[in-house]
Amino acid sequence: TAGKGGSGGSGFSYGTVGGGGGSYFQCEINTINAQTTAFNNMINGRETTGSDFRAWGGSITFDNDGSTIWNYDWTDDTLASNESDLYSVALHELAHALGFGGTLWSSLVTAGKFTGANSTLANGGVQVSTSPGADHWINGTNSKVLSGGPVQETALDPSILNGTRKLLTDLDVAGLKDIGWQINPFFSYLYDPADLDTDGDVDDADFGIAFAAFTGPNNGPSGNPAADLDYDTDVDDADFGIAFAAFTGPGGAGVVPEPASLVMLAVAGVVVSRRRRA
Repeated sequence: TAGKGGSGGSGFSYGTVGGGGGSYFQCEINTINAQTTAFNNMINGRETTGSDFRAWGGSITFDNDGSTIWNYDWTDDTLASNESDLYSVALHELAHALGFGGTLWSSLVTAGKFTGANSTLANGGVQVSTSPGADHWINGTNSKVLSGGPVQETALDPSILNGTRKLLTDLDVAGLKDIGWQINPFFSYLYDPADLDTDGDVDDADFGIAFAAFTGPNNGPSGNPAADLDYDTDVDDADFGIAFAAFTGPGGAGVVPEPASLVMLAVAGVVVSRRRRA
């Protein structure tokens, strides 16, 4: 296990006074319960509405017994095949500290499916399967990197391959929204939606992918996901307009390169280890 994270909380307990076998009268118990409820509401509901995630505090820990070879450079996503990416693990555990997989999350899980409306929409209208503990997406769940990036394994499934980096995906953010977080709609990793081969530029290779998708057997309502540039679940004239504008606009090929730290790179060779995150 590379890391663990979770949200905190607050509460009280009470027992007999002085250890002498005495007990509380019911009116005293009622007073204690009322004061406890008021105090918890004051702490957990600090400056929020009832729909917000409100747990108090949280904690994150990372493996430090020498068995994990950490990559600490968050600016470079080129990892050795035996390295665990601290950036990816920290991102995952921070989401747990924000309530992903917690009590409110669990209230939206039914028969191994997460029923949150935002997550269902981000998953093509299908409720998302959860891991056996119901506190992650099921292992191997994929989604587009937020927003407009390539498809990758979600940041909030239970494990990550050594030698790889995971970024937040649309589905991960939708899960946070389902437990009450307000998401900045303009937040993005700055991928150009027309960079269909995700190599950091927009050129003839991307246009070839787009042209094949728009003219091939998979165009139309069912669509080719690679060419759904406006993310409305179909491939149509609107998508082609986005592609055409990117390919022919100011700067032409090569416009809007992606930051090097955000380019998803395939790791050559055999990956031999997948680390668990809790």
